[in-house]
Amino acid sequence: MDLRGSTGRQRLDEPRHHGGVRRVGALARPEHVEVAQRDGFESVQLGEDAAVVLYRNRRDEERAAPAPLCYPVVDLDRVRGKHRLTIPAPHRRYWLTRQYAKDYLQNLRLGDTHIEVDLHPLRVRRCTITVPDLRFGHGQVLSVRGTPGARQVHLAELGETRLAMLRDERAGFYVNTPLDRQYIIIPRSICDSMGDRFLKDLKITIDSLFPQPGGYCPTVIPYNDYGQKSFVRQARAVFEAVAAFGVQPGYGTVMLHRTNDRAHRQEDQLAAAVVRGLFENHQLRVGVMHCDTVRECYNEILQSDGQRQYYPDSSQRGRLSGYLRNVALNKILLINRKWPFVLADRLHADITIGIDVKNNTCGLLAVGRFGADVRPFLKTSQQQEQLQPSQVKRYLCEVLRDEASITSEPIRTIVIHRDGTLWPSELEGAQQAIVELKQEGVISPDATLTILEIAKSSPAPLRLYGVTEGSDSRPWIENAEVGDCYIVDDTEAYLCTTGQPFLHQGTARPLHVKRVAGPLPLLHCLEDLYALTVLAWMMIQGCPRYPIFP
Repeated sequence: MDLRGSTGRQRLDEPRHHGGVRRVGALARPEHVEVAQRDGFESVQLGEDAAVVLYRNRRDEERAAPAPLCYPVVDLDRVRGKHRLTIPAPHRRYWLTRQYAKDYLQNLRLGDTHIEVDLHPLRVRRCTITVPDLRFGHGQVLSVRGTPGARQVHLAELGETRLAMLRDERAGFYVNTPLDRQYIIIPRSICDSMGDRFLKDLKITIDSLFPQPGGYCPTVIPYNDYGQKSFVRQARAVFEAVAAFGVQPGYGTVMLHRTNDRAHRQEDQLAAAVVRGLFENHQLRVGVMHCDTVRECYNEILQSDGQRQYYPDSSQRGRLSGYLRNVALNKILLINRKWPFVLADRLHADITIGIDVKNNTCGLLAVGRFGADVRPFLKTSQQQEQLQPSQVKRYLCEVLRDEASITSEPIRTIVIHRDGTLWPSELEGAQQAIVELKQEGVISPDATLTILEIAKSSPAPLRLYGVTEGSDSRPWIENAEVGDCYIVDDTEAYLCTTGQPFLHQGTARPLHVKRVAGPLPLLHCLEDLYALTVLAWMMIQGCPRYPIFP
């Protein structure tokens, strides 16, 4: 049986008995567990707060084992193809949750207080936010709302229709100006093998999505990837190749190896270093792709004349097609700020600013009224997560002055989306920025600031289900629909950005949204937030869980 734990997916074998001590798989020895040798056997004294893992043995009997005695024997990354088998369907998760509450949560005590857990989930009136209308090139509008004059589409067909409209010469990309100077920085080993075929296929994909005079014709820069695939060596090879070539400011994409000194599940430091280094030193904005899929999807054929030719593997054509489309859209066109579509109706906010802080880097993304103006800002911070008031004030002043310089309308409604926790120091800095900008006349004297905390995870996550009564009096359980929300009060809500009809496996995980400051009504905040998830262009055919930022 597979169990999800803090260290990944765990498989527990049937316990073996050794002198009265039950062992599961093998003994782990965390610091809070005392282990002593006694007569050839190991006795273990666990802390009172140790968790217990439930599992079933080969006879399908339920057993329990202390969690500190267990360790993962199969990593999730090694059984990724089987992971979908461990994801329960909505109806199964619903009934398992109720059964768990019945079996284990009916005799709880906190001191002298008895705690009762209701076996019946909370029923709430359905509240749904409709998918906003989208504007493509040549003024074409796509609508699931029945907007007059727009192209009508059913919600279930929205993803495929969006992709079809991008390929339709009567619509196409909303931003369809020609691409600027283009580069592809690629490993020498790929250039010497399937590189020509890959670039040909990539060119065909981009030209089908974004036709332009002359087509997509990047300058190819190979770098020496032979030898050890370490972080330092690969980064140096990329920078040396670019410097030797003498690039000019422009856009591009870099193909990288996955380095052998990268810790398991650690973020890709090589990609981050390359993106930042090429922009700071050469004014080159790049996206990053990896060569794994390219190597796995092309076969080498030795011709009769001794020449080697490369062709897509017939069993990998679907995977390769999706990969090429992903690279074309996310690593090239979006890097060049060629937006596929924007919102047909304006947001409630005049400007929405997403903020995320990670590993001493603060990322900000400003989105205008219709999502057509999207501007990223990247700042280096001395803090890992929490920003100081002076930093927040400086960053927001820069973003809002930049917005004011390109818009003729006054800025009255400002909304900040903080990924994770908004620290008191950050709230203080944001309020100081608004005061200063009002005094300067950059924003309207009556401008307001609303700040949302958007939690991607929670220690006690909430699930929303669509429940209807069946003909046999048994409820029919299914996923909530995209746009469904549960508003707890005037400051807290849960919003389903995934769900029916796009989520084909598992149960939708709503975003937990808190309005921590500001006067913009929570429902208006949720409508804008959902619109920005629809505007997240990385998944044209699906529904991303997170908004366009952070």
